[in-house]
Amino acid sequence: PELLAAPPASDRFHLRGLKIFADGSIGGRTAAVFDEYADRPGEHGTLIQDDAALLTSIRRAHEAGLAVAVHAIGDRAIAQVLDAFAAFPPSEIHERRHRIEHFEMARPEDIRRAKELGLRPCMQPNFAGRWGQPGGMYEVALGPDRAKAMNAFRSALAAGTGVFFGSDGMPPSPAFGIRSAVDHPTPSERLTAEEAHRLYSEAGADAVAGDRRSGRIEVGADADLAVLPVDDQDDEVDLTLLDGRVVHRRGSP
Repeated sequence: PELLAAPPASDRFHLRGLKIFADGSIGGRTAAVFDEYADRPGEHGTLIQDDAALLTSIRRAHEAGLAVAVHAIGDRAIAQVLDAFAAFPPSEIHERRHRIEHFEMARPEDIRRAKELGLRPCMQPNFAGRWGQPGGMYEVALGPDRAKAMNAFRSALAAGTGVFFGSDGMPPSPAFGIRSAVDHPTPSERLTAEEAHRLYSEAGADAVAGDRRSGRIEVGADADLAVLPVDDQDDEVDLTLLDGRVVHRRGSP
């Protein structure tokens, strides 16, 4: 119970949710997959919690009024998480702003179920840029066919899942993520630069805050802005504003 107790809130900090892990990572071969790893026959990764324990963890946070973000990378973990959230009405999932983190190995049926449940995926386009190229980590671990299906950005967007982007800090720069979404190794999953920008900004704000004060440049919105280079080819940020005040300028001490 103490893990769900919120620390004192301030004008800049509010506890909004709880993160839960369903599996590990592709790199560690601990993401839970249905079919064995291509380079490790017989290995299928690990589900961190059984079905009942995962549902209990989600329910506790849900009943405490918190948003739940569940880390799920492998297709077996994604299916488990979707099964758990099926116990809740979609209206409550939407109201609490629950989400599934990473969603890297989502199958077409998983994308459909996420849409039906109202469970928004938070995906990381920089993962495709780092690991999705021919001969990269995805292909080595999963084989070429499964590697091509990883990080289905266009499919998730077209299905109306409410997908939005984050970086997971690898690297934190959105510029690399935008380039990775535009140059996705699977052409059918590529996004335009405008779509990628929107998934980092408006879509992310809608998913987390649900108001028009963040994620947009318009009258009445919070003037919290990061200014990127015009061509998105530089991972550095030119300017950062907080409440309309310049708090970082590239090249300044």
